[in-house]
Amino acid sequence: MASNSSEDEVLVSDDDDSDIPEQAVCKKLVEEFADITDTNTALAQFYLQDRNWELDLALNAFYERDISAESESNNLNKCEQVAGGSVCSAEQPATKKQKTKHLVDTASSSSVASCSSEPSVDRPESETKLSENRARLKLISWNIDGLDPTSIKNRTKAVYKVISDEKPDVVFLQEVIPQTFAYFETRFEDTYECIAGNDSGYFTAMLLKKATLRLKDFYLIPFYSSEMSRNLLVVKAEMGKDHCLHLITSHLESTKEHAAERKKQLKAAFEQMKEADNASTVIFGGDLNARDKE
Repeated sequence: MASNSSEDEVLVSDDDDSDIPEQAVCKKLVEEFADITDTNTALAQFYLQDRNWELDLALNAFYERDISAESESNNLNKCEQVAGGSVCSAEQPATKKQKTKHLVDTASSSSVASCSSEPSVDRPESETKLSENRARLKLISWNIDGLDPTSIKNRTKAVYKVISDEKPDVVFLQEVIPQTFAYFETRFEDTYECIAGNDSGYFTAMLLKKATLRLKDFYLIPFYSSEMSRNLLVVKAEMGKDHCLHLITSHLESTKEHAAERKKQLKAAFEQMKEADNASTVIFGGDLNARDKE
């Protein structure tokens, strides 16, 4: 296994990035973005790379998303901007043995959701065994745009950094490519179970935090009429002694022209949610490509 330093060097020295500014200029822009937005350098690099290192464009994109996230908040979900998406805390009534359903649509951005049935309990990061009475679940869903080759190695590193910083229990990923998945498998070997929805092209993936969740089973449900090889990735896991999770992610058919197929796929996902055991908490999320009228 290569050392972390050599992997970092590979990520930084992307042969496809000949048009980026010099290293000193990039470093200055990253630091300036992070200072202005009060965020971190990984997020700064993510925004700047996607906007050809134009600081004004990157800042505008960051604050536009911040405003959008704020306008979508309501009395049930309190959101704050983190790592290019939103962090949501949804308070649920504590009901025993009742199926709970959650739906997360990330479209082309990342989102972080934290669902709780009880007040949060701070736990040391050094915890290495499954919590017996864990009440909170932190989840990120993110289309990481693996089809775009621009700065793919640096963007993969940035995604890894965000996940490492946020420390979610569950991660739903869309538009993952084999090289990116292999990198996550290596870097998260000790901390996350990494489950791929395919081994070629681009696909969905799911990460489960080993310290809080136990993987029980996973399987794929193909959409046979899909023209884009889309499917459902279904994972069953346990949190503590008796809390079962039924986790589903997908990247539904893209573009306006495939609305009929997309709605058909969404209906199949809802059916899968209903088929889950009544004692399970069911969470479905991903890039649903949904239009308002759909």
